[in-house]
Amino acid sequence: MVFAIGGLLPVEGGNTMLNSTIGALGLRVPAGAYLNISGLKSGVYFESWDVHDMIPEADYHLVLKRTRILKDNFTGELEHGPYERSWLFFLDPNAHVRISNSELRKVFIDLINEDVEFENLRVGIPSSLNYRDIKLKDVIVMGQWRKNC
Repeated sequence: MVFAIGGLLPVEGGNTMLNSTIGALGLRVPAGAYLNISGLKSGVYFESWDVHDMIPEADYHLVLKRTRILKDNFTGELEHGPYERSWLFFLDPNAHVRISNSELRKVFIDLINEDVEFENLRVGIPSSLNYRDIKLKDVIVMGQWRKNC
């Protein structure tokens, strides 16, 4: 599942079991679900991991066995592109999220019929975001912040 510039496994539903090396893991945090993490980094190896360890109310199943997520160490022209490494989160606006002191590739928030203004969301340096019950503190996003409308 790894290409020269990465390889994303987006998980939005169903039952998935993986035993591989991947560039990135994209996880959906549905409405009403809780995600509370700190110190999340890229370049990790899981002997055994279940998505419910991180998102107990996830309405899908994902199990990683002997799986590596590559380090997010793109530089030069690849640094801020759409290349997939590390962690991506797709956050429902009605999720309960706390992420702190972590390294992510991208953060997506679904905004529907809302006028919202965010300030000082930076790439490559620690940033913080407060929106509804989504609280990100000192999170380094290496790829992009994105709202889905």
